[in-house]
Amino acid sequence: MSEVNWRYLGEVGYEGDKVIITDSENFPKFFDPRPSLIILTEEEMKQTQKIRAEKYPDLRNDNFKKLNTNIDYIDRYGNIDLHEHPTCVSINNYSGYKIPWIYGVMGKFEAYGNCLSNKVIDILVYNNRSNINKNSETKIRKVCSIEIYSGCIGIDEPVFMGKNELLESKFNLKCPQGNGHYDISQIEIVQGNEFQKEPFGTAVNLSGENSLSEERVQDLINFIKKRSESKII
Repeated sequence: MSEVNWRYLGEVGYEGDKVIITDSENFPKFFDPRPSLIILTEEEMKQTQKIRAEKYPDLRNDNFKKLNTNIDYIDRYGNIDLHEHPTCVSINNYSGYKIPWIYGVMGKFEAYGNCLSNKVIDILVYNNRSNINKNSETKIRKVCSIEIYSGCIGIDEPVFMGKNELLESKFNLKCPQGNGHYDISQIEIVQGNEFQKEPFGTAVNLSGENSLSEERVQDLINFIKKRSESKII
C-alpha cells in the first residue's frame, strides 16, 4: 500500500520579498540581481551576456529583443526585473510565477512536500504568518501554469550567484513526471466567510493529478503544528 505523508523540504528565499517559481535553469538564464544593488558598467553587463550565451547557445537566436519592445520588465540584455515581474507570466521561452503574498514580508519561508511512496507530488511554500488551527477552513485556487523543460523546478529569491558568475536557485527539486506544464495554486484560510481570507501558502502540483485536497492541507496544518511544538520542547 502506498504511503502518503508530509515532509519538510527546507527553506526558500533569502532576506528579500520576491520568490520566483520557475524552471531551475531560468535563474541563470534570465535573472541578475546586481543592477538593483550596484552600478554595473556596460562592459560588465556584456560580460554576463557573453557567459550566458556560451552556456546557453539557444539564447543567441531566441532572445527577448524579438518581442514587443513595450515589455518594461525585460532589459536589453535579457534580464527580467524582479520588481516588475508579473505574478504569472509566460513569454517566449520563459514562464514563471512570483508569489504575491510574500511581497512586503522579508525573510525565509518553509517548503513542505506532499509525498506518495517517497516521491514529492506537491510542493507547498508556507506562509508562517498565517493564523492556523486544527479546524481551519481552506480553499485551493489554481492561479498559474508554468513549463518545466530541464526536468527540475526552482523556487527561490534570485540573489545567489554561482561559481560561473551566473545566478542559481538554492532550492531545486527534480519533477517526478519530467518535463511538462505544472499547475500552481494559492491556498487560502477562510475566516468566517468568503470575504475574510488570508494566504496560507502557494502549492505546485507535480503529479499531474488532483493530489492536493482541503483534507490534505488540514493534514499539513496538523503536521506544521506538531513540528512547531517539538521545536519548543
